[in-house]
Amino acid sequence: MNKILDGIKLSEELYLELQTRINKAKLKPTLAVIQVGNLSESNLYIEHKKNKAKTMGINFKLISLPKTIQTSVLVKEISKLNNDIKVDGILIQLPLPKQIDLPQIFSIIDPNKDVDGFHPYNRGQLDFSPTETTLVPPTAKGVITLMDKYDISVKGKHVVVLGAGIISGKPIVKLLLNMGATISICTKETLNIKYFIKKADIVISAVGYRDFFHGKDIKKGAVIINIGITKTYNKVYGDPHFDSVLKKASFITPTPGGTGPMTVYHLLENTVICAEKKLKNGTKKHS
Repeated sequence: MNKILDGIKLSEELYLELQTRINKAKLKPTLAVIQVGNLSESNLYIEHKKNKAKTMGINFKLISLPKTIQTSVLVKEISKLNNDIKVDGILIQLPLPKQIDLPQIFSIIDPNKDVDGFHPYNRGQLDFSPTETTLVPPTAKGVITLMDKYDISVKGKHVVVLGAGIISGKPIVKLLLNMGATISICTKETLNIKYFIKKADIVISAVGYRDFFHGKDIKKGAVIINIGITKTYNKVYGDPHFDSVLKKASFITPTPGGTGPMTVYHLLENTVICAEKKLKNGTKKHS
């Protein structure tokens, strides 16, 4: 029987556990989000994060900057948040304009406030087995949590990851390696991608191309986890052709309602982790 990996249901269950953590430690976390420019899609994502944060008792601070700013200005804004003892987590809403030096921006964020897990220190931690206090990129962690809660083991399995971006593909690969998976990574330069998809026990797709593969392209009983989204006429689609893939897959994420809710949950969980660390270690400034 085919099963849906329900990210909405699972995230709501996890939010209850997270709320208990917040209440027990009497935390009052603050998440600061920097938005450069005014993309409509970014506005929607930010509003969703804001609303969910408020329901959890997490303060939400939005810093809006013009899309014409230079890297030096953004660095100064981040430095202010690094040194603000009231701010526990810092998120840079992506994408950023082309003139911004992305590696520099990721490097300047205090690694103890880096809720996206993009600072070189936090990314390096993924080379080892992450602990409960490791700030893992939320999308990658959401994928692993989904599989774990549905008892999907990756050990010894052939996992094909479509896409090698810093948000999902690369961190997912590191986590899977730590878990004993055999991995094939496909990029836009990969020849005959469908060959790899057909051989996969688990497909994790972050392509962002509607109906990129169909039921005929996958192995019977494969697990299909979608991250990529395409918006057409206010409707959201995933990379797999859902109806045809559903017939052959043992597990599949819906789009929307799969990895998206898990990403937001782990973003807020990372904010709580940052607040817990600050409470344990005492307030420290980072410049």
